[in-house]
Amino acid sequence: MIAIGAIFYVFYRWPLTRPALILGLGWFGAALLPVLNFVPLINEYSYIFTPEHFLYLPIVGVLIVAVTAADYFIKWYRKFILSIVIGSCLLLTWHQNTFWKSEIILYERMLRYEPDFGRGHLLLAKAYYFNNRPKDADGHFKRALTIMSDYAKKASNQTAKRFYLIYMKEILFDWSQNDSLMGHWPQALDKLKREAALGAGDAPLYNNMAFVYLHLGDKNNARLSLEQALRIDPSFIQARYNLQALGRL
Repeated sequence: MIAIGAIFYVFYRWPLTRPALILGLGWFGAALLPVLNFVPLINEYSYIFTPEHFLYLPIVGVLIVAVTAADYFIKWYRKFILSIVIGSCLLLTWHQNTFWKSEIILYERMLRYEPDFGRGHLLLAKAYYFNNRPKDADGHFKRALTIMSDYAKKASNQTAKRFYLIYMKEILFDWSQNDSLMGHWPQALDKLKREAALGAGDAPLYNNMAFVYLHLGDKNNARLSLEQALRIDPSFIQARYNLQALGRL
């Protein structure tokens, strides 16, 4: 409000700045309007946080206003102030880049600020999994599924509900692979069954289920799962090869 008040004061006090101020404010408003999302409903689906990339274009309008103000009111200190701004930006960029060294560092930092962000927990869990840290991943898979399940229960709109169900299936599928990495085969099978119960499963689901059944010593259900995968997708070569390999065991 202070910034807006200052802009309007300058607008009426110094008429020569009006064209640049109108251009800057107009640019800012027009570029920001498509991503404001005035009516947030449920987090994850319809509420958009304020990711920095939404401000890349609008910030040009702010720069137009700032440069115009600098040109009129701080002519004698422009180089000094410009040096401070550039130096600050360089330091901040260096500091920000320390959080982009790895996915784990980035997503851990994100969850410190947004601990109830379901996709954030899923992304961190995947990062832990791919860095061979399944025990660290386990809790974040669980938290991600809890958050998405709660949203699915709240959603009255079927499109929103399907959105959450897709994420729940993805979480259960990835979580089962994490259990497999730890050798927790009964838990992995349970999660794949829970995924199948959410709706029509896809071929990779039943292919993975066969893999888990085989480690549990249940060749019959492993074969049935591979046959189901091929019924869903006859072109799924991996399941066909696995079925042939199973027949040779």
